[in-house]
Amino acid sequence: MGLDFFGSQVDIVVTRANGLPITLRGYDMKIELKKVKIIKSMSRETTCFQADLWIDGKKAADIHNDGHGGCNFYHFQDKDLEQRFFAHCKSLPPIPAEEQFKSIFPNGLPMDEDILIGELLNKHEQVQNLKRMTKTKTLVKLADHKFGEWTIYKLVYTPQIGQELRKKHGTDLVAIANEDLEKAAGL
Repeated sequence: MGLDFFGSQVDIVVTRANGLPITLRGYDMKIELKKVKIIKSMSRETTCFQADLWIDGKKAADIHNDGHGGCNFYHFQDKDLEQRFFAHCKSLPPIPAEEQFKSIFPNGLPMDEDILIGELLNKHEQVQNLKRMTKTKTLVKLADHKFGEWTIYKLVYTPQIGQELRKKHGTDLVAIANEDLEKAAGL
């Protein structure tokens, strides 16, 4: 820990998500979760949650998981949309396997609907954590930071502080989390 040019203490903190960042744009469906409720106290082997699944701007299904292991439960009103959603999820590129699993999944972990929803839940949690942290602090991503790693300035963000940080860090500055939480959650 040290002092920065504002005279504030600076820490580097690593916050890691369980999943890898993924981008859902560029495919033929825009998939979102809304009204997400995560119940950590009931999460055992899987995340206990309930959420609304939205596809292309319309509510498509209710989803939940009881947190005791096993798959998510999907309740679609439109069976055709349900089949297209499952097929779409399986058509997405695989997730690169972590080193210890490369012998089992040399081409990556095949994508499916539960992995996709898990990634969206991870991103939701990242956004919520960033939202909480950015209320009283300014978070900066620099070029040499790893995924989920941020330099934290113990200052409430203002556009003027953003300008000063851009001057200080120049081309090493990748992002200021306070300016776009959704983007920051994927960094």
